[in-house]
Amino acid sequence: RVEGLKILLGALSSKEKSSIISLNVNNDNLSGDLKDITGVLKMCGLQKLSLCHCYITDIGCKGLGAGLNGNTCLKELRLDGNKFKTAGAIEIALGLTNTKALAVFSLNKGGIKDEGAQKIVDALKDKELLTLELRANEISNKDNYIGKAMENHTKLACLDLGDSPILEDTIEDLAKSLIKIKTLAKLSLSNCRIGKPKEENSKPAEYPTKGGKAVGDLIQYHENLKEFKLTDNYFEKADLSALTVALAKNTTLEFFDVSALNYSKTDIEDLGRYFRDGLHLLYQPNLII
Repeated sequence: RVEGLKILLGALSSKEKSSIISLNVNNDNLSGDLKDITGVLKMCGLQKLSLCHCYITDIGCKGLGAGLNGNTCLKELRLDGNKFKTAGAIEIALGLTNTKALAVFSLNKGGIKDEGAQKIVDALKDKELLTLELRANEISNKDNYIGKAMENHTKLACLDLGDSPILEDTIEDLAKSLIKIKTLAKLSLSNCRIGKPKEENSKPAEYPTKGGKAVGDLIQYHENLKEFKLTDNYFEKADLSALTVALAKNTTLEFFDVSALNYSKTDIEDLGRYFRDGLHLLYQPNLII
């Protein structure tokens, strides 16, 4: 199968133009230098490329980055599930800097860390991006580099940062940046460790955590947000109270997910006071009100 794929890619890369606009090479072993992919990106009118779970290495990223450099056609690039390191992420970022048409970029479950992630989001800062997915990476958003890179976007509609250890100290600044993205309609901050882990036998917090307040402000002041996933964060009742106040003033949300195994129905019963037509609240697994 791998040899057949190489023959196909080689044939495509030998043409100055191809009618193929979408190429899905998911779950194949592309652990080499990806020179054939480079040729495809350089010579044909490919608009969508998916290389998920392909064992791409730092060496492969160098070839892929070279192919991306100056590309004027590619609109969607998905690299989920590859395990290249910081060096590879930097090579990808170098290529992304000079892409012209990219609107969708996805690197979920990649295991990249802050240095590589920062290079990538900085490279995407001036693109007319519609979707950015960086779920399940080792990124903390130190100094709010994600928010700073994204806050001036005028078309970004979907942002997924779920399953990442976002630093509590950056949540306020991140929320302020996201409020500035007027086009943002779909957001995931699930399992980002927002809030404060509850210690055994400790008393319930009297006031919302910094993260709880910041998320409340985001809900209250964002003008277009329609779907917000906040599952499995460290919210206590005081945080949920802050979210309740924010929900009372929000008029755009259609789907709000705060489900987590450690919440009881009683913990968030006040949220139910602010149900309105068109708003669905998910607060326990498989239970939608």
